[in-house]
Amino acid sequence: MQRKKISFAILTAIVGLGTVLSGCGEQGEVTSTTSSNSQGQSSQFETKMKISMFNQGTFNAAAPIPPRDEDIQRQMLEKEMNIDLDMMIPQAGQATTKLNTLIAGGDIPDLIFLKSRADLAQYYDQGVLADLTPYLDQFPELQKRFSDDSWEAMSYQGKTIGVPGYDNVNGISRSFFIRNDWLKKLNLEVPTTPDELFEVMKAFTEKDPDGNGKNDTYGFIGGMNKEGNLQTYGFDSLMWMFGVNPPSAVEVKDNPIYRSQNERGACLH
Repeated sequence: MQRKKISFAILTAIVGLGTVLSGCGEQGEVTSTTSSNSQGQSSQFETKMKISMFNQGTFNAAAPIPPRDEDIQRQMLEKEMNIDLDMMIPQAGQATTKLNTLIAGGDIPDLIFLKSRADLAQYYDQGVLADLTPYLDQFPELQKRFSDDSWEAMSYQGKTIGVPGYDNVNGISRSFFIRNDWLKKLNLEVPTTPDELFEVMKAFTEKDPDGNGKNDTYGFIGGMNKEGNLQTYGFDSLMWMFGVNPPSAVEVKDNPIYRSQNERGACLH
């Protein structure tokens, strides 16, 4: 089998996708990957690409991928990177069979997310994965994004055959992250009390901290899982400020927030 070649454009898109996905975690100013358009320069993503992505199983396959018109994150990625993203997430226990079937039919996905280094080496030996070594020097920011240990795990036979998916972040469980550039923009200090946090969230929502002249910013965001349940990621810390111990999941019914149906308890608000 002929080894799948990776184009410069696709590797550029990988870098851009990483920039978009990590933007919410940056404490400094985040520069859009398409900012060159606003300066009248040609964008590196001017030509629209279709990219197929196969995930071996790091997502919950029990819940189907929502339609594109209901998937906000997917819309954001496709618009920012000027791509059509075709995502394949197989059912539990079927990932290897599905991927091998695609490979045998010559329909190798552009991006393959693998769970183990052994699989990475195996597919490289089979001629499925490309050697990224010749391209990495052109993406210094991508190289700096991950630790040496993470890159070493992607090395096989002296070649770099993958890009780390993420770095583990330890010691910050149940912590808040706040946009430092927005604080500076609005001349605000880091909040240290619930009342100060409320004022910052209100200012972030109402005072255009990104300076784009649009009413499109949010003072606080939390998590919702793929099944559509409002999770306690971020919301639990807010609840604790007011003496409420949240369950593992909560539900929204006609605006009020309730404990999950699997939990006993009254309305949380």
